[in-house]
Amino acid sequence: MDKPEVPEPMVLHVMPDKMRSTARNSIGLGLFLTGLCAVVYVYGEYFPLFFIIFVVIGLLLVYFGALSIGMARARPVALRLDRHGVSGYYVPTLDWTDILRFDRKEARSRSLGIELFDRAEVRNRQNRLMWQFNLRLPLSGNWHIIVPGEVLDADLGDIVATAQAFQAAAISRDQRG
Repeated sequence: MDKPEVPEPMVLHVMPDKMRSTARNSIGLGLFLTGLCAVVYVYGEYFPLFFIIFVVIGLLLVYFGALSIGMARARPVALRLDRHGVSGYYVPTLDWTDILRFDRKEARSRSLGIELFDRAEVRNRQNRLMWQFNLRLPLSGNWHIIVPGEVLDADLGDIVATAQAFQAAAISRDQRG
């Protein structure tokens, strides 16, 4: 039986330009919503529910924009693929034996999808509350984790091919003993 060729590890950082443009749009929309609420509060009729909802949405958008600017400055590892598994900012640490499918979310999608064998087991292993929450979210197409391809500094076809080669090598290793 031929041993599958194992590629070199792939480390992909977040593309700062993509993160900055998303951050600017988020902060701009958040400030607009918060300002609109302030104008309505000062000059218009005051609807407490309207005010609370839009202020909260505006402040959340500003917060997520600030996080995106922080990501653009720090340029964290968005995705790391190696012989042991997958990890990074968008993915918790996963072994290849945890992953059922790693592919584009859809045929022409700019996002990568990861389907897990046992999502509950992976969720229970996580010590960060955010990952425990994220792995509870229902996503379409049986995907459990979505990685935005727009912020990755590589071709999605190359990423998928590398991931599938690593996964095939891991399966081969497990079958040999």
